[in-house]
Amino acid sequence: FAKHTVSLNPFNALASTALIKVYVRRGMYSEAEDIGRKVLSQCPEYILAHANLGDVYFVMGRYDLAHDEYKSAHDLMKTNTKGSHLRKARLFIVDGEYASAQTVLEPLVDQEGTFYDDAICDLMLVYNALGLAKKKEELVDRMEMRKTYYPRMKDMLERIQSGRPLLGM
Repeated sequence: FAKHTVSLNPFNALASTALIKVYVRRGMYSEAEDIGRKVLSQCPEYILAHANLGDVYFVMGRYDLAHDEYKSAHDLMKTNTKGSHLRKARLFIVDGEYASAQTVLEPLVDQEGTFYDDAICDLMLVYNALGLAKKKEELVDRMEMRKTYYPRMKDMLERIQSGRPLLGM
């Protein structure tokens, strides 16, 4: 629907940012980045575009750019949503403050009956960085169940099994 809406109105920023999310979910990062840059060129203060482009950069491992976009989103508007908490945790990860990221991410992952795949992946980065092997093992089980839903999760599990580093995807 987002793609169709953008085809009807290429200036629809909300549909464009939804399309960014779809492309990231499918692992189409360069396409998502292109859309984010286009939206911000048309509307530099569109908070959701900054936030979603930050998500693109984060999953690509381009942490300096993710940091800039998350900071822009935060400076433009302070919110208290799941997404804002995820981005706050990601800023902590980028800054190497893994224990702080853990305190933000665990409640997002432990919500009953919900799966927040990005939070699960980010929490794995944190557990790995903190050397929390037991917690990492428990999280792998959840990731195994969800890996067919999100290419980033599948890639991360493959990295864990092969011993490749998790950060800097």
